[in-house]
Amino acid sequence: MVGTTGSSDFPTTGGFDTSFGGSSDAYATKISGAGAVLWSSYLGGSDSDNGNGVAIGGGDVYVTGYTYSPDFPAGGGFDASLGTLGSDALVAKISGAGALLWSSYLGGSNGDIATGIAVDASGNVYVTGETNSNDFPTPGGFDTTRGGTDCFVTKLAPATVAVGGSCTSDGACTSGHCADGVCCDTACKGTCVACTAAKRGTGTDGTCGPIADATDPDLECPAQSCTAGVVTKVNVCNGSGACRGTGTTSCGLFACSGTTCGTSCADDTGCLPGAFCSGTTCTTDLPAGGACTRAAQCASGFCVDSVCCDKACAGGCEACSAAKKGKGTDGTCEPVVAGSDPRDSCTADAAYPTSCKADGMCDGAGACRVNAVSGTPCGASTCAAGVVSGKTCNGAGGCDATPKSCGDYTCADASVCRASCTADTDCAATAYCTAASTCAPKNKPGTACTAGKECEGGNCVDGVCCDKACDGQCEACDVAGALGTCKPVTGKVHGTKRPACADDGNGCAGACDGTSVIACLYPDAKTSCGAGCASNKLSVCDGKGACGAAASCPDNLICADAKSCKAKCTVKEDCVSGNVCDTASGRCVPARSSCSTDNASSVPPEGAAKPCGAYLCNRSTGDCYGSCTGSEQCAAGFACDEGKCLPVPAVAEDGGCNAGGRPSSAFVAVFGLLALGLVRRRRGA
Repeated sequence: MVGTTGSSDFPTTGGFDTSFGGSSDAYATKISGAGAVLWSSYLGGSDSDNGNGVAIGGGDVYVTGYTYSPDFPAGGGFDASLGTLGSDALVAKISGAGALLWSSYLGGSNGDIATGIAVDASGNVYVTGETNSNDFPTPGGFDTTRGGTDCFVTKLAPATVAVGGSCTSDGACTSGHCADGVCCDTACKGTCVACTAAKRGTGTDGTCGPIADATDPDLECPAQSCTAGVVTKVNVCNGSGACRGTGTTSCGLFACSGTTCGTSCADDTGCLPGAFCSGTTCTTDLPAGGACTRAAQCASGFCVDSVCCDKACAGGCEACSAAKKGKGTDGTCEPVVAGSDPRDSCTADAAYPTSCKADGMCDGAGACRVNAVSGTPCGASTCAAGVVSGKTCNGAGGCDATPKSCGDYTCADASVCRASCTADTDCAATAYCTAASTCAPKNKPGTACTAGKECEGGNCVDGVCCDKACDGQCEACDVAGALGTCKPVTGKVHGTKRPACADDGNGCAGACDGTSVIACLYPDAKTSCGAGCASNKLSVCDGKGACGAAASCPDNLICADAKSCKAKCTVKEDCVSGNVCDTASGRCVPARSSCSTDNASSVPPEGAAKPCGAYLCNRSTGDCYGSCTGSEQCAAGFACDEGKCLPVPAVAEDGGCNAGGRPSSAFVAVFGLLALGLVRRRRGA
């Protein structure tokens, strides 16, 4: 049954749409012969929708009516848009099981209402109603011109396209599903699935399946993005029906620029937190002590006295640079040394010095001095050997005649102590002149320093005052737990003023052993290095931190392993090719050839025998003779003639030319003896 409901609680058991929308919805309900609701569903959008007619064909349900909803579920239909004025007729096909197969608007730009629907045996659908639209679709109609409110009759062809065929709507497909322009076996609506072979990269049209890996033909997956200095590259389908990423790229110190990394900066906003813009390049924020011109350059966020500082350091008698503090290192906010006022923050008493009140200097504890320092003349006085006598300030604001020491200073003249210095000689023997032009006590061993003058013993080594010069390559004064005491070190050389242990990077590096302080110790010449033992050649350290050139293993031996040569041989295989093992000495010696049993060939240690030709083999050497001293060194049929084995000439039987017959063996033998005698006579000539 079909109708119209205004109820938000209309029964929608098993329906394809269970949410009421607008002022009314059409509905479709299937009831069994026994009166049970098999399924029931709303059919509509966010405005008014009405159901006016129903027909059954081929087990499916066809519904018609009219709708004012611009979001009516017109999926797979022939018209997906509502007319601009009034209502459109609606047509929908629902399966016998209650699934919406397709639905569609039917109308023009003005009001259209369908009131009846029918289906014939061939599956053709007939819809009737009334229209006020001049542009109502009338293809193939007998009357295509509207006159006032007209009735209409529309015939819709049944689905005829098989799975895999081309389509433009669900209604054209026998499967009820048109996806990617072909009739599909399923609705195929998921991410990274498609119904064409072209999109899937395999198979045939009409079967829904995963889109090929590393592709995204429908641009379903997220595009490239950049957030917090990390570019997430464009995503693609993974071949299994989901999206996957293609990786990320860090922008380094640059901030994102749209969906990519920035490559230059105009100000600090072009850089990530922790970096600042220097020219057009992002640079890591500077640590405490780094030279700066603005706070944004410092990791701490404070640029004080042109160095990055550990805090705001805004007090008048504190500073962050060693130069202004007169002590310590750059980057740590501390009180300036007593007797200085780098920020001009202290004001001297109007009656100073006779009042013995404030002298306009800092007190060394971060505040301005309240009273003049002890020894400041407040009347007639004399100064000698660092002691001022006469009327002097007592340091508590009073003026008396008690002699006062100049402390860390010397006398400025015959009547007064110095109040500042320009050289160490302006200071007492136990003090030195700081960068702030004040005299400060020399430091004890273990105190941080930059120069020997700052230390009691005059030795500033490895950044601390040291108990001695400590200039050995393998000793240092900054050993943990013993700062200020020169100690032997283990491993690498400390500091930059001592030469590092030599190291060519091939395993021969020297190191300090914690005992010897003079120099680094190095691996000896027995230590393999570089490529070790390869191709029967061994590289060893030179004892000075370098790896020597590879040299052949001794005694023609081969490598024992990747780091050493064999020490001796026991079998031929322990020797380099062409050598054999002399088991008595354990040494490899060159292999020797031998003679064949008939002395006609020389047989090498490896390979085939070598014929000696006109000569015989020398049994004492195993090699073929290369010259002769007698015919006994020549092969049969050859005689020694002037150091060469030459063929013995043939002689005719009648003493002349042999014109035909073969000489007898007896004659040949006699001739051979005569020829041999002739040769010997010639050698004796």
